[in-house]
Amino acid sequence: MQENRSYDSYFGQLHYEGQPLSEAEPGTGNPDPRNPLKPPIVPFHQVTLCANADLGHSWNESHREYDGGAMDGFTAVNAIPDDPTGARSMGSYDQTELPYFASVLGPTYPNRMYLLAGTSFGHITNDFPPAGGWTQPTIFDSLDAAHISWKLYAASFPFAILFHTVSSEAATHVFPISQYYADAKAGTLPQVTYIEPQYLGGPNTEGDEHPVANIQVGQRFVYGVVKALEDSPNWGDSAMFLTYDEHGGFYDHVPSPKAPIPDSIPPMRQPGDVQAKFNHYGVRVPVIVISPWAKPHFVSHTINDHTSILKFIEARFSLPTLTARDAAANDMTEFFNFSSPAFATPPKLAKPGITPCWAQDVNVQLGAGDSSQLAAGDRVSITFDETLNLSPSRASIQLSDHDGTIATVDTTNAMFTVDASGTVLTISLTGPPAVSTAGRAAGVQFPATIIGERGVNNPQGAHWDLTQSPDLIVSPGANR
Repeated sequence: MQENRSYDSYFGQLHYEGQPLSEAEPGTGNPDPRNPLKPPIVPFHQVTLCANADLGHSWNESHREYDGGAMDGFTAVNAIPDDPTGARSMGSYDQTELPYFASVLGPTYPNRMYLLAGTSFGHITNDFPPAGGWTQPTIFDSLDAAHISWKLYAASFPFAILFHTVSSEAATHVFPISQYYADAKAGTLPQVTYIEPQYLGGPNTEGDEHPVANIQVGQRFVYGVVKALEDSPNWGDSAMFLTYDEHGGFYDHVPSPKAPIPDSIPPMRQPGDVQAKFNHYGVRVPVIVISPWAKPHFVSHTINDHTSILKFIEARFSLPTLTARDAAANDMTEFFNFSSPAFATPPKLAKPGITPCWAQDVNVQLGAGDSSQLAAGDRVSITFDETLNLSPSRASIQLSDHDGTIATVDTTNAMFTVDASGTVLTISLTGPPAVSTAGRAAGVQFPATIIGERGVNNPQGAHWDLTQSPDLIVSPGANR
């Protein structure tokens, strides 16, 4: 399961690209939040691989976007100073860059809970469990009871481990993604496999497709997972479901239909939250079935959601259902023709290319005391190990010391230039940076070489050596 893409944001143009059974995305769009009397903001071909900012997809924001089924609140919810029309919510990709609904009009955690437990047991936000993990029964409990083998392969810290059953059995059931590739190659995959992507990192390393991550990095990860299965001795009797947890704030034109309430646990609303129940599916998201037995060129017009994948597993292994939601779910068998495998020999897939994006927020770690000594005329040059699409007009740099001092440098106190190769970024201070002692910014290492040069008027000297700690830290998105 990947992250935060609506059906229209990825498949809005599928109708015109060889799949006429996929409903065409209308051109009516959403109102211009600056002035509703102006022409609407209509869907368009998005060519930017990394969004300039995350989009609204909380419980409240998702309900505002849904707007009683009008599906016209996406631009208003996502209007920000850098995108005053909220247009980034209306873009879609096609094959030059690259009906199934999320389970709830809300963010990541509740939707992933539905995939594993058939309910979010009241949760409507990305809140963490008590010590020991959530004890809500999951599909993994059902598999254990029936002696069905299962493994969770994760490219980073896995969401599923927040459940007690998974965390208590991690030693025998939770493995790094490298083990998936090894098991697939050896033909020793378990009966049920659950795969989680790289959730955190810079735009050019995060693999879950969550804004502002580069979607091509996520698609490269998906390619590797799919190809490993297609090349595996397990291919002949396998079925893979690729989907996205929720829409992530991206527009979709199809209203979310009514859904069975999963259980008696109401939403854990706080004052000011939208007054709604768990009686609606979320915004439509992509789903793809990959199997020798999948029907070629098939588009389902049956309502499915994340609990439909549960229902498929439950039907396959004669397991009991977990809640009223998966009990009423479609089992997705309409995607298959089990009498004849159309893809006994899997199709050849082209390995996706990656055009790196500019990381808007980066953190360069210096030696102790260097940040507080910065002055006008100082320069920092960063040579990236790969070509990036750098955007100097949007640059924001954090220079942090080992002692926790952080200096923020942006276009108000520095000039940013990029050389012709697109790999060398030079930051020239025009004024003193804003200095704080908030501690080192969170992030992950990005390969780079960093050189500092003092300005002629800086008493600390003409040069200082940053090669002792050449970390370029790309801060993760805050709204997950």
